[in-house]
Amino acid sequence: MIADEAFAEVKALVIARTGHHYYIDKDAQLAERVAHRMAATGDATIAAYRDRLRDPADAEWPHLESAVTINETFFFRFAEQFSALRTTILPAMIERNRDERRLRIWSVGCSTGAEAHSVAILLADLLGDGIADWRIVLTGTDIDEAALSAARSADYSAWALRTMGEAERERLFDRSGDRYRLKDRYRGIARFERHNLLTMIDAAAPLGYGDYDLILCRNVLIYFAQDDATAIVGALARRLATDGILLLGHAEPNPGFDAVADTAQVAGILTYRPLRSQPRPVAPPVELAPPLPALLPRRRPRVARRPEPAPLPRQPARPTRRSIISPRSTRWHRGTGTAPNVPFATRSIWIAPSPWRIISSAITCWRRAAIPTRGAA
Repeated sequence: MIADEAFAEVKALVIARTGHHYYIDKDAQLAERVAHRMAATGDATIAAYRDRLRDPADAEWPHLESAVTINETFFFRFAEQFSALRTTILPAMIERNRDERRLRIWSVGCSTGAEAHSVAILLADLLGDGIADWRIVLTGTDIDEAALSAARSADYSAWALRTMGEAERERLFDRSGDRYRLKDRYRGIARFERHNLLTMIDAAAPLGYGDYDLILCRNVLIYFAQDDATAIVGALARRLATDGILLLGHAEPNPGFDAVADTAQVAGILTYRPLRSQPRPVAPPVELAPPLPALLPRRRPRVARRPEPAPLPRQPARPTRRSIISPRSTRWHRGTGTAPNVPFATRSIWIAPSPWRIISSAITCWRRAAIPTRGAA
């Protein structure tokens, strides 16, 4: 069945009519529920069943809507929220409306009515016998007609009462075998009607419900696409009274809802209020630091210089054997074999003559000494 093209069209029709985006990736679960309905209608093929569903007014639609709806509910579900309702939220609403003696409460997606009847029990306990003097409009709505019939009868199994002790069950219910029927005192407070949440986000749809003191839409939005869930929250918030409160399931709050409703903490739980009805925190003004002065070029710190030591007196350089001298310094004193005594600054370093030059100079001196001078005796 799942591989058939007709099943894809049936799936699209179901999601478009109910808004149950939950089935977008759960073909097996949807196919099981569709097969059950096909057996009831006698349609042999999924194509024949699809042709039936193409008519929005076909009598099969309420039965299929009931088949694909998940009716998991029980009394006083989410104890934290019901504790806040009992101790804070409902007492404040009663006090605020004491002059008019009127309360309007809506349980959205009520399924078999456990949530709406739980609120009715709290109101009866808080108001006591004076509840007869109040105009209480407590409405539960759902798309599933079979679930609404069960809600009106207020007859439950022990599973729906699993959070309650035996004494509490005896106080609130009349037991018949394994069934528990809500006592008349509480059963007559809530009334139940069929309603499709998707009609709330249709721009052409009338406003309908409005001016509610309390709306409960818990564990309903998880089955819708995110855009549809945000639009539904906005539509519900617009139907609240000025001081009204909207409660969602624990897993349903989303940051995107802040664009369509205000939030407020009440008795430790998150609640939603009409948009712009609550003062929103304003960020403190940012104080800018004063401008910095113009930065001047950094100067290096002056470091005291150490006094340089006085230069040592220069000593006359000693002649070396292999240095280059100026031409004037190559003259020799006669008979001494030493370099002429010229200032150091005017000559280069003195080099001793080669041995051959010394011998040549010695022979020359000897010859001069051997020649007699004129006029000698």
